[in-house]
Amino acid sequence: MNQMTKRPDESAGENVATARALYDAFEAKDRLAAERLIADDFRFFSPWDNGLDRAKFFAICWPESERFEEFKLTDAVADGERVFVTYEALARHGGRFRNAEVLTIRDGRISAVEVYFGWNVPHPVAAGEHDTKAA
Repeated sequence: MNQMTKRPDESAGENVATARALYDAFEAKDRLAAERLIADDFRFFSPWDNGLDRAKFFAICWPESERFEEFKLTDAVADGERVFVTYEALARHGGRFRNAEVLTIRDGRISAVEVYFGWNVPHPVAAGEHDTKAA
């Protein structure tokens, strides 16, 4: 059954599973699995990257997988072809941080990722306070 004939909840579940598989591949440093998941017309966006293509993503971003021990998805919600993800990551040096990302999934493959950098865990600013040095 193709994407056009699937019920929305069925496609949503498949899209979330595809998103999870990418984080599993990143955590396992399994580039072949990631290559199967990422579409040929893929684009990657972050505060540091403006629409990297697939080749540049694997050249620049993929090596960063070596810096991380684990990715724990805390939220993964699909809205059509977009999957909104929040995760906590553990770096090899022991620091934890939280990010949010939006993945676009078409025909079972990831065509775009937008990364929104998060904060350290635990949060370095006292509860109810604002870090005036960050402004």
